[in-house]
Amino acid sequence: MCLSHVEQAQATAVPPERLRALQRASERPPHPGRSRPAWQQRPLLVRVAGNFFYETPVVFRLGSVTCIGFTRDEHHNLRLDLRMPTTSGQKRARITESFWEVPPLGADLACPSSGHLIDITYPDGDRFRAEFTDVHNGRALQVRFGNVARWAYRVRFPVTLVEITMMVANTDLSFSPEDTCMGGPTTVGCFTSHGRGAIDIPMDYDQLVGLFP
Repeated sequence: MCLSHVEQAQATAVPPERLRALQRASERPPHPGRSRPAWQQRPLLVRVAGNFFYETPVVFRLGSVTCIGFTRDEHHNLRLDLRMPTTSGQKRARITESFWEVPPLGADLACPSSGHLIDITYPDGDRFRAEFTDVHNGRALQVRFGNVARWAYRVRFPVTLVEITMMVANTDLSFSPEDTCMGGPTTVGCFTSHGRGAIDIPMDYDQLVGLFP
């Protein structure tokens, strides 16, 4: 659901159950001759913190909380899950299966109808950005990123590439497609396939409470 429709739903007090029913209806198989956007049904290649993760559904997890992850619906369409950690004490954007649970109120938002980009930036510096790109073959990947020949043969093309940025203001929890600022040993240019998670940081309950008001 785009943000303008979220605001309309809130203004008219549409029950969440009704919105979910509309979402389910929109996910039915399309009429003959019409198809879903192809990028939503292709295999997923994530680029984050300077590394590549193929068909890895959990991108960023803090303790027991999945902050960034992907699922597939019954028609194999890609769905985004997002919980933004923050030290602000204020609620941050939350998305469950591509459905806005908490709209990004007070944030600058870029989210065109194509769905290829979502960029949420708060005044204090909290940020989430995901950009989706079609990559049709290994040569296109090689031209863009250089030495990928040693692992590109393991990817089933065409593939949907998603490059992810997340910044949590006033913490060292920060990463982009190219690098990370979280401290400790780092790797760059590595490839992982079908792993359990890309970035997984242990945290206890008290730490999580401080990041998810």
